[in-house]
Amino acid sequence: MGRMSILVRWQPPPMGHIKVNIDGSWASKAAGAGGNFRDYLGICRGYFASPIVASSPLEAECWAFLLALKVAISFNFLKLIVETNSINLFKEFDIITIPKWIVVGIWNRIRAIIEKYNFSIHLAHVFREGNSPADWLAEKDKIEERILIGVLPESQLK
Repeated sequence: MGRMSILVRWQPPPMGHIKVNIDGSWASKAAGAGGNFRDYLGICRGYFASPIVASSPLEAECWAFLLALKVAISFNFLKLIVETNSINLFKEFDIITIPKWIVVGIWNRIRAIIEKYNFSIHLAHVFREGNSPADWLAEKDKIEERILIGVLPESQLK
């Protein structure tokens, strides 16, 4: 049987919302988190990349989510569609579910920030091919070991 091809492309959020694509990158010796914020026209309104300390891929993805919320606060982006290619993070984001013990501390911080700032959050899964700018940012600062937050897109985000 042949494989079926699926066209993967970024879809803009509705007007009044911001879509943030996030990614956590993990390897045994280094980890990074990154994300980019775009409006309904597809214009990059901000991005972040940071080295992180994580003991698993899921923990790296949770850090990416937490950092995205912190950056969103600084930009006053409170209506978010959060896209991730991590199916595990997508499954964990259920208010009723108790998260895995390894991420419970980060998860509690995420929930507290969402409540404190009255975020409107919709978490969506996207295939890896639709998340390439966030993946690039997460990989970039895992290697460069610097925190990067900006509003003008770097060349790879265009």
